[in-house]
Amino acid sequence: RDDIRILATVRPVIEMATKVVTGPEGALRNMKIELDYRDTQCSSTYGALGAFDIFLKRKPDVFFGPICDYVIAPIARYTSVWGIPFLTTGGLTDAFSNKSPNYLTLTRMMGSYSDTGLAVGEIRRHFNWTVQAFIYHDNDEKQGKGHSDCSRAQATIFRTLNTTDYFSHSFDESETDYKGYLRILARTKRKARIVIMCASPSTIREIMLAAAELNMVDSGEYVFFNIDIFSSMAATKMPSWYVKNDTDERNQRAKNAYTAMLQVVARQPEDEEYRREEVKLLTKTKFNYTYADNEPVSTFVTAFYDAVLLYAYALNDSISRLGEQQALRQPINGTYLTHLMWGKSFKGITGNVTIDSNGDRISDYSLLDLNPTTGMFEIVANYFHDGGLQFV
Repeated sequence: RDDIRILATVRPVIEMATKVVTGPEGALRNMKIELDYRDTQCSSTYGALGAFDIFLKRKPDVFFGPICDYVIAPIARYTSVWGIPFLTTGGLTDAFSNKSPNYLTLTRMMGSYSDTGLAVGEIRRHFNWTVQAFIYHDNDEKQGKGHSDCSRAQATIFRTLNTTDYFSHSFDESETDYKGYLRILARTKRKARIVIMCASPSTIREIMLAAAELNMVDSGEYVFFNIDIFSSMAATKMPSWYVKNDTDERNQRAKNAYTAMLQVVARQPEDEEYRREEVKLLTKTKFNYTYADNEPVSTFVTAFYDAVLLYAYALNDSISRLGEQQALRQPINGTYLTHLMWGKSFKGITGNVTIDSNGDRISDYSLLDLNPTTGMFEIVANYFHDGGLQFV
């Protein structure tokens, strides 16, 4: 689902964070932060119009969001010209890694898919795996939607792995049925034994059921990686192989198929629960959006909380260095604030946050494997950007 992109899930987190940073113990205590919102609808047209509407109404001091790449691209160019900091939990594709000259004020709170590629590469090296296949969802170009998140993720991961031994196949999951996945896997099994996948959870389930039918699970000769872009640790909270309205027999087959699959997800801090219940309650009561039972609050949502913290710390640093009168003089020097954010480390709601000198968060990842007894995915290893792969 694309629910994590909608305004109702992000607004509560941003409002919670602004109350904290302006509270008695906050970095901007006794200050007032005014919030204004526009729904981009994940559209480069409506998103750009929304940004201009806010800018012409009253030049903002900072933009938080959007998440969608095709909306980030134009707005990031505008904010560079306007000199306004732009913090997002999206934009993980390589296109946004080169900040000059178009993305001078862009800070990425979830880092880059290159970090995901480094994690996958470290896992490959550990097990001495060489040849791999990439199968992933991409939008049919006839629909005019542009490439999918999975397509951009896989392209970046592929470049990071820097390999020529691969097989690649894309499909539009809205147009592909179970027989289609059987055909894709029949070709794949002749090309590689390591299969890297990216698609929606329901599609991944169909692919794994097809793999089981083709004896790619029980043979023990194939390993499947699911690159879970948005769900983070969802698989540790609920059995992703289970579908309530499916038959017991098919659910059991799915559970068995998932024993051949590993998941690579953004690492969640061990000592935090993201204040999930507070986020969910505020989302439900104030913004009329109800999370499903056991549905996690995505890291791509909670990272906006840390985006607010980061901006508040940078503004506080600016006040300390320049004095309140100069630092808060309108318009605030957003380019200067942006570079105060880069190279900064702090403890956030999503754990320890380190923004590198290029304005990108350094991200860690977890490797999950299915516990066949409990039917839940569990962390078997963590990949740390500065510490490599560590098994637990």
